[in-house]
Amino acid sequence: MNKLLNHHQQFSLWVDANQSKYFLIPMNENIPDGDFLVFTILGEEKSVDINAITPFEITEIEAKQYLEEIEDGWDILPTLTSPYALPKICLYHLGLKEFLTPAQQNTMTLERLDFRFSHLRRELYEKIRENENESYYEMSIRLGYDIRKFYNNRK
Repeated sequence: MNKLLNHHQQFSLWVDANQSKYFLIPMNENIPDGDFLVFTILGEEKSVDINAITPFEITEIEAKQYLEEIEDGWDILPTLTSPYALPKICLYHLGLKEFLTPAQQNTMTLERLDFRFSHLRRELYEKIRENENESYYEMSIRLGYDIRKFYNNRK
């Protein structure tokens, strides 16, 4: 990995739609098309052959190390979620799946990104003995944090 980090200009970091697989692919690598959806942190999207990119797979820790190497002193790391994916996630949750490719229809969910959409939400709320239907605002007030400044319509 260190050898790759020293030559970061020659590679591009890709992540799958579920954000569970990370790939550091040489810029000039010709990856065949397929049905495995991947994104760059800059928003580029491709459907590629999973077998063709598997040799370039890295761990999440290595992906974060790579991002730290390329951040160039800003001390702000980009998210591993592509900003290009966010509008597609919105289309998915608005029920406008006809605007998505078949691969996107199966992967553009907030389940991995937002606790509110997790299939574990009810179970986790039960474990911490909280009301899952209580709004973030109501919970923050109850716990002593006044977050009204973030809400225009609250007084």
